[in-house]
Amino acid sequence: MSYSNIKYLYFLIFLLYCAPFVILGQDAYLLIHDTLDSNHSWATVLKNSGLYFAPSTQVIPSLAPLPRHAISFHEFDFISLLYYFFKPFTAYSINFILMHIIAFAGFFLFATKALNYKNNYITLGCALCFSLLPFWPFSNLSVAGLPLLLYVFHQVYHREKLIFHFFILFLFSSYSSLILSGFVYIVLLGAIYICLLLKYKKPQIPFLTALIIYIGSSVLCNYRHFLNLIDPVFISHRSGFNPSTYTFSESIESFLSVLIKSHYHFSSLQGTSIIISIVLAALTYTTFKNKDLKNFKTIGFAVCVILITSMFFALWKNDFFYENIRSKILLLKMFNFSRLITLQPLAWGLAFLASLTYLAKLKKIKYVVPLLILIQIIYSFRMSDFVQNYKKEKITYRQFYDKKMFNEVKNYIDPQYKTLSLGIHPSIALFNGFNCADFYIPNYPMEYKKQFIRASQPEISKNKKIYNYVMNWGSRLYLFSSEAGINFTKSNKNSIDNLEINRTMFKEMGVRYIFSKYKINNGYKLIKHFNDNEFYWKIYLYEI
Repeated sequence: MSYSNIKYLYFLIFLLYCAPFVILGQDAYLLIHDTLDSNHSWATVLKNSGLYFAPSTQVIPSLAPLPRHAISFHEFDFISLLYYFFKPFTAYSINFILMHIIAFAGFFLFATKALNYKNNYITLGCALCFSLLPFWPFSNLSVAGLPLLLYVFHQVYHREKLIFHFFILFLFSSYSSLILSGFVYIVLLGAIYICLLLKYKKPQIPFLTALIIYIGSSVLCNYRHFLNLIDPVFISHRSGFNPSTYTFSESIESFLSVLIKSHYHFSSLQGTSIIISIVLAALTYTTFKNKDLKNFKTIGFAVCVILITSMFFALWKNDFFYENIRSKILLLKMFNFSRLITLQPLAWGLAFLASLTYLAKLKKIKYVVPLLILIQIIYSFRMSDFVQNYKKEKITYRQFYDKKMFNEVKNYIDPQYKTLSLGIHPSIALFNGFNCADFYIPNYPMEYKKQFIRASQPEISKNKKIYNYVMNWGSRLYLFSSEAGINFTKSNKNSIDNLEINRTMFKEMGVRYIFSKYKINNGYKLIKHFNDNEFYWKIYLYEI
């Protein structure tokens, strides 16, 4: 097959990967964890509240109420602009497709322009495989855009189209998370600049200018966070976190898990073709005469990055490391260096590229290279959000939010009062325009957490696992049932015999209604059971 035909084939594969959004629309299977159960609803409620540009202290009435600062979307975030100008599903779809396009283009440009790999089916195939990784949708370019970021700094170092690349840096800052990966990238780029300075004894003005622009635009795009450091809007519930730590054996297990399976939010899908190609390259290096130093330097460097970042991730929660090192060094207290793991998807991708390029030069083995690329592509489809959510959850975007049912619910309740959700994610009610007292928010006032726990304590104290989950973490401030347990989405229970909450306290918080997946058998007034066949959720609407 000619290279031009291979390019068309790769393009068709990429279109197929993105096809569910176009073909199925809202009947597509999308990621729920940390996505539909949280970020997607936050962005939607922020737009609907009209508080997009509001001060950080202004309260969002439909959310608890919590101040604007509790929602991490800022007005300079590109993802926020998508939700501001488009309908929620359309914004999600554009973001998903754009992320993967940029991942492909960035990897290809970095490999061909910065690392001088040939423009051939291997480089293009590895770029495609990188673009098909299941990037967490709300990480935006934090991981998917790393090759593009490195390519831009490479071009700036060589003084290529400086103004254009400075503008790309600003857009990158707007379309990535400073907290998730930005701090790590800034530290690493700063270290690269210092190395260049020491090596060439020159100030490297373009590179330094690019670094300042990247830092400055990151601060601008996250200005609410920095203002909050100066004048906190509230004392965060995060101040009460009781971090869990690992024993030595658990740290070893964590290290091996990340090394072989990768991290959930920063998946590299290295478990099949990538590891096989690296092992094959290593085995043949001592067998064949072709000593390809360039590719083996790339493999060696990538593997070192993978091992070091895996070690940092495992050590970060190790009890000895936490007590004796991390808790005593200011830099380690300020920055979460376990986020170095965001480097792994690119490192695995480059190791794959170098391994395949080397193997393609060996007459007896080169025919296995297209097969390894094909296996990796098939594995990427199998591990996609669409397929995984279909296999595990079997719930579509339309079913998850079930707008038809919740539109009918609005005919039976007074919208001025707040609601609680039992057995379903509160983000569903929030997305549908209800005022929610419960939520999944990673940063909110400690005082509200204490208030909510006092009201729900009679119930959660009956289940030690739920109690510790809420007390030690609490970002999912849900109405839990001790009978249904923490993993309520997997519960087969149809009814709850005894839900013990302090109804008076919840009423004082403005709560009047409960959306329950279960029938509650101890004295709650049932308003209506919504169980039509056209509804996905079969919800009991109770008055407290």
